[in-house]
Amino acid sequence: MSAFGETTQRRRLGQALSRLRKTAGLSQPQLSAALKLSQPKVSRIESGAAPVTLAEVDAWCRATRASDQRRQELLTLAEAALLGPTSWSETEDNDLQRSTAEFEATAALISVYQPAILPGLLQTASYARRVFSAGPDGVLPDVAERVMGRLERQRILYDTTKRLRFVVPEPVLRWPVGPVDEHREQLGRLGEVMDRPNVDLRILPMVPPLVWRTGGFVLFDEVADDEPLVHVELLTRPVNIRRPEQVDFYRRAFSNLMDAALMGDAAAGLLRRILDEIEP
Repeated sequence: MSAFGETTQRRRLGQALSRLRKTAGLSQPQLSAALKLSQPKVSRIESGAAPVTLAEVDAWCRATRASDQRRQELLTLAEAALLGPTSWSETEDNDLQRSTAEFEATAALISVYQPAILPGLLQTASYARRVFSAGPDGVLPDVAERVMGRLERQRILYDTTKRLRFVVPEPVLRWPVGPVDEHREQLGRLGEVMDRPNVDLRILPMVPPLVWRTGGFVLFDEVADDEPLVHVELLTRPVNIRRPEQVDFYRRAFSNLMDAALMGDAAAGLLRRILDEIEP
């Protein structure tokens, strides 16, 4: 499955790889045997439906006797397909909400860490509206539609076939994005989500053990018919990380955050204290 703006790059790469195979006079079964990949995987790569690693592209080029120049061109295209679009305007249909929901639907385990804002899956409508109204260039277009899309995605919180893990820094809970009544509503929403059997929501306290906590990310694990993926949102572009060793690095980082965070009754108690400290 393509995710977060990868569709266009994957399709271009798949078409180029298909042309290479045909020029070399190889059938899909012949190439799959040479690459030690299944024939359905080769077909899905050529159609743009499946991701392809740099090592697989390199082997594909060698098996089809592509020139060094063409091999380098395709490796560059493959890297772009793995990373995602170079700007937000290049995302397909400019619809990150839909792309995110589609990938969330395929992952059995989703791990989310955001250092300065609550994750979208935990936001109330009021909180989300404030977020979409405070973009780097001001209010984003179609705010109401974006808010509804975010709320629709939250159905996943009630899907017991999914496991969702969140680490929320304590300062984020104390940093409102709107009036006091909206902030209290948002914290109350977190208390409700904490009680979900498939949700593990932890709070990173103000003075935690020494732990990396700089950049936010979403880790999609146990993905049906695809590889695990880390999604990072920069100011100017989304970035998708698929290299296994890099995904595993984020896995370890999230594990360290979870170990440093409060869970269960301790997390619920801190949330109640923060609520009590907010004047009605």
